[in-house]
Amino acid sequence: MVEPVVGREAIYARIAALGAGIESIVLDIDHIGVIDGRVYIERWDRFVYNGKKGEVPVVGVISIGDDNLITEWREYYDRTSLLREMGVSEFDHAGRD
Repeated sequence: MVEPVVGREAIYARIAALGAGIESIVLDIDHIGVIDGRVYIERWDRFVYNGKKGEVPVVGVISIGDDNLITEWREYYDRTSLLREMGVSEFDHAGRD
């Protein structure tokens, strides 16, 4: 859906952009486990974005290196559902990923 984010500064910029407009967020974890050295997290992201309550299911996959630092973090969700829950359209959100 969007290009990968690599490096501390790029990650910070992406998270800051995503956080703009979020009044609150709760990540409710349903399931978590480790398979072949990867951490799998099934959760619901519940949020208030610019006064609109929303929620979306998410699956995260985290790879951890030998130094115990995260080497890769992937998230899977339905983008159209997320934008609908946020009360914005794909056009409104273009370029702000």
